[in-house]
Amino acid sequence: MIPGKEFIWPDGKPPRDEDLVNEPLVKASVNLFYLMSSVAAAGLLSAFGFLYINYHYRYHSIIRQSSPRLNNVIVIGCMLSYCCVFVYGAEAFVESLDTHSVICKIRWWMFSLAFTLAFGTMFVKTWRVYKIFTNKQLYKQLGSLHDRHLFGIVCGLVCLDVAYLTAWEITDPITSSHRHLSKDISPDGHDSTQGYFIICTSDNENLWSTFWATWKSLLLVIGLFLAWETRHVSFPSLNDSKYIGMSVYNVVIMILITVSLSFVVGTNHIQAKYALYTTAFNVISSFTLLLLFVPKIAKIMGGTTYPEQTPDVVNGTTPFNSFCCEQRRHHECPHCKCK
Repeated sequence: MIPGKEFIWPDGKPPRDEDLVNEPLVKASVNLFYLMSSVAAAGLLSAFGFLYINYHYRYHSIIRQSSPRLNNVIVIGCMLSYCCVFVYGAEAFVESLDTHSVICKIRWWMFSLAFTLAFGTMFVKTWRVYKIFTNKQLYKQLGSLHDRHLFGIVCGLVCLDVAYLTAWEITDPITSSHRHLSKDISPDGHDSTQGYFIICTSDNENLWSTFWATWKSLLLVIGLFLAWETRHVSFPSLNDSKYIGMSVYNVVIMILITVSLSFVVGTNHIQAKYALYTTAFNVISSFTLLLLFVPKIAKIMGGTTYPEQTPDVVNGTTPFNSFCCEQRRHHECPHCKCK
């Protein structure tokens, strides 16, 4: 430096001793979370309303002959599906890896149980219709098709979920980790931005999730088969058979769309992925509840009633075995004429 002379830096400013790297945490949009949560909250309120209607009119022929107790299980499953919207969006307010790991575990448990309770119950109801109308021995009492037997099947499906998820948690627990996005460099070449987001992972996550998806896909395939086989059933006491079939078709279509788009979107687009998943939860749950209850409510409000005729899907009888009424009394059925 020359005394009395001003030093001029290249580019007019002192050089940096190191480049600046900005690493923001990328999370789901809070506004998007509020939007999807509002839809889910409205769905939860409607689900509570359907539970009340199902209980209040449980002795009405239209509700009674659709197995109201099994309907309650379907509603509870849909309510858990709505709750998945809140759980999936909770990461918008979380930065701790430990807290995020807990959210990851809750996601898997809640989604798995929601699917089994809602759609597993729909499938066993459709299976009962299928068994009744494929009963070759026309005078045979299908005793294994009572509500309590179907509850046993649903409980078995839930136990499979619990056993599988417990084994996953014990042998290969789900944790959270950071994943960085691509780096954006400023025009001057000195500053850069590389965001990161938090993901759920485990050592053998692909293996566990593949087995889980295969098991649920098998359940969907069985549901599709039963829905197709009972598509022509138009018996008044089987008033929700057609709508259950439509619900199954809706579930399959929405899952196929969601899975396909998730591969297109990829894991790096946090906002799009959250919007995609929560939209699927809301649409599937809402469509299922509306199909299951709105036609019944419309008939009840219109004063429609069904005669207490066979087939009785609650007690598992075929159209030709009404003689069973002479052999056994249905004390649990206030409207049953087998008194």
